[in-house]
Amino acid sequence: MREVIKTFQLTFREKNFFPEIESIPIKIYEHTIQHGLLEALPRGSEKIRNELIIMPLMLELCELNDNKMTVYSGEFLNVDAQKKLNGECDFILSLSEIKAFVDAPIMVLVEAKKQDMEKGTDQCAAQMVGAKIFNEKQGKPYDTIFGCATTAETWRFLRLQNNELTLDSQSYGTESLDKVLGILQQIVDFYKK
Repeated sequence: MREVIKTFQLTFREKNFFPEIESIPIKIYEHTIQHGLLEALPRGSEKIRNELIIMPLMLELCELNDNKMTVYSGEFLNVDAQKKLNGECDFILSLSEIKAFVDAPIMVLVEAKKQDMEKGTDQCAAQMVGAKIFNEKQGKPYDTIFGCATTAETWRFLRLQNNELTLDSQSYGTESLDKVLGILQQIVDFYKK
């Protein structure tokens, strides 16, 4: 995180920036998520967490928005190799119906490798800077970019606003996935404005 802050001349703070969250019940993919959490989730398998918890939650978000958004998994976001802003992203959420290629505006979601939330949060911060530059290059500049780092069992949100990187002081566990979905919907609503 220090390297990201220094390299991109960001200020950093930690605060709760989702003080009021409207929980959204998970309906369509509830069984898949519950099965993944309770029965089929080997603790060390990132692929299983992606498939049984994170992706069903992303699909639920798409359903809530009449599928007027796209979720990319494993796509490359090559923005600026010299600044090390290139590589594969775990998840890119785009408020675009285009499926053939990533279109702006985007936010990123990073799965923390080996359950290391600190490294996942650092990776998310760097990808958010990349997302901001990507949106600008696509002619859709946004002063605010959101990101999320998750182990699938813990979720932590970030916001990059102008040059200020904020880490949400609140983290959310599997018992709060309805709140996580509510936050993701708030982010989608923000971009819809």
